[in-house]
Amino acid sequence: MSQGRVPHAYLFTGPSGVGKYTTALALAAAMNCERAPGEGCGECSTCDRIGRALHPDVVVLERQGASQT
Repeated sequence: MSQGRVPHAYLFTGPSGVGKYTTALALAAAMNCERAPGEGCGECSTCDRIGRALHPDVVVLERQGASQT
């Protein structure tokens, strides 16, 4: 991120409860923050919308149905 280059997508995998969702939102905030680019302030409108899963550029995919196991 500090060099202005990031992959086009990230995939967070692992057992339930290890912090994948929290980490993904923190990364999204750091990448999109208006006040503290590269870190995320947690207070600007962009960070707020990301934290409430309302930002149009942050997409969360979750398994459903039989694929959950």
